[in-house]
Formats: sequence, C-alpha cells, structure tokens
Amino acid sequence: MYVKKITCFISIALMIIILVVFGIIFKNKQLLIATNKDTCIEEQNTIESEDIIETSQEKISQVEEIKEDLLEEQEMIEASKAITSIPTTLEKEDKPTITQYNNSNDTYSQNITTGTIKSGTDEIKVDIKQNETNIQNQETKQETVKKDTPKNIKSYVRNTTMENTMKEYMENNPSEYMQQYGFTIEPDSKIVNETNQFSYTEYRMSAKIKHKFGTIKIYAQDVFLDGVYQFTECFLL
Repeated sequence: MYVKKITCFISIALMIIILVVFGIIFKNKQLLIATNKDTCIEEQNTIESEDIIETSQEKISQVEEIKEDLLEEQEMIEASKAITSIPTTLEKEDKPTITQYNNSNDTYSQNITTGTIKSGTDEIKVDIKQNETNIQNQETKQETVKKDTPKNIKSYVRNTTMENTMKEYMENNPSEYMQQYGFTIEPDSKIVNETNQFSYTEYRMSAKIKHKFGTIKIYAQDVFLDGVYQFTECFLL
C-alpha cells in the first residue's frame, strides 16, 4: 500500500515536470517567433529607409543638375546677347571745310562741302558736292561690319580628353553592380540623341553609374558659338 502511494506520487511529479518542460519549450518558441518577426520588421524598415534616402539623394542630384543646366543656358544666352549687341551702324561726321585762295601768300585749302572763295576783298559763295570717295568708303565699312556680325551658329567638336576622364573615373570608382556583373566602356556618338547631356563632376558621375553594368556608352563634345568655346557636354548611357 505504501509502495503504491509512492509510485503514484512519483508518476504525478513526473507528469508535472513534463508539463512544465513543455510549457517552457512552448514559451521559448513563441519568444523566438516574436524575435524573428521583430528582426524582419527592423530589416524591412532599414531597407525602406535606405531606399527613401537613395531616392531623396537622386532627386536632390537631379535638382542640382537642372539648376546647373539652367545656369549654363542663361550664361550662353547672355553671351549670345553680348555678341549680337555689336553696333552695325556708323556715325558720319562731315565737317565742312572752306576753299580759300589768298593772293598775298598763294596758298590753297581744299573743301568738300559748301564754302567760300576769297579773292582780295571780294568774297564769293560756292556750293561744292560732297566727296563721293568718302561715301563709297563709308558704304564699304558698313558692309564689312555686316559681314563680321556673328550669326549665332553653334558647332560641336568631340572631346576625347573628357571621355578619358569619364572612363578613368568609372574604372577607379566602379559601382556595386559594375563590380558584381562586370562592365565595358565604349565611346558612341549616337547616344547624343538618346540621353540628356550633363556637365562633368565626380558627384554626377557617381550618381550616373550607380545602377550601371555591362556595356556602358560614353561621349563628350565641346560646344562653340560662332567659333567661340562655350562649355563641354557629357553623355552616359
């Protein structure tokens, strides 16, 4: 009888211990699940915050590019205005001269407009036509000024030095995609009509190649207005 009681007591204690162990294990699983959920949420929040930061940086870089492009266009417009403001008219100053004859010293002075002739005490008024040679010279000068007036003609010349600068920057500062998937750099003038131009800075180059890999096409050209250098355009696609 005593042995049965002990056996029942031991079995009940074992059951209690087993239940306690299972309870502890269940709680630990719940804690692990909750911890994993918190970790996943934190990782998602971190990724989202990084994406937001990258997006904001790209927007800021785009705004800066637009500002610099506007400044360049404004400078180019001001330069063209300064060039086209060259006066094309010539002022004519015709000073009348007088033809005089003096009996005392036999000297002459030649006139090209209205004047008088003195002979002794007599004074005779005469009208002499303006010198046609001077008129022809002035017309020639006006035609020369018109020919020399700039016509706001743009011209473009390839800038291989700038292309080498762009290539060297990409080789020394490849993006993560470029390092992971590899890249090649090729000059191609056709991308002028396929993408927008930008002025070279290292910050802009870093933003341009951030998501680039594989074959990367580049091109650079100098812009001239009536033969005068204005600025350099860069293209990357």
